[in-house]
Amino acid sequence: MVTMVSLTKSPRAMALLFHSGILFVDAASLFAPAAMLSAPRRGTAIPNSRGALALSTTSTYNFTTRANKYGLWVMDLATGSSTLFSNSSAIGEATWFGNGNEIIWTIGEDDSSTSFVVGEWRCYETRC
Repeated sequence: MVTMVSLTKSPRAMALLFHSGILFVDAASLFAPAAMLSAPRRGTAIPNSRGALALSTTSTYNFTTRANKYGLWVMDLATGSSTLFSNSSAIGEATWFGNGNEIIWTIGEDDSSTSFVVGEWRCYETRC
């Protein structure tokens, strides 16, 4: 069974849609500021030179702990599966480096300076 969502408050529209099996959701609770701000924010996926992998970042705010959770992900574009490369809160911008699977990213240091770090993504399959 497919469940659809309707964002309407009109009683007549709700009655008509109720008979069609559509689920109603109150838009005010669905789009509450806390719900919107705590949703994961994903960065743009950046493909490597071979077009087999992509880098992307995520950031999620937790209102209970009042902390951000970060992630730098590598996605296999053939399968759509993602693997966490790093969850450091210090990671800034990241991109592919060179022609292979090397990644370069920035890290914010405690003294407010920025460092560059280069790492390699190791694939266990030949298409990477």
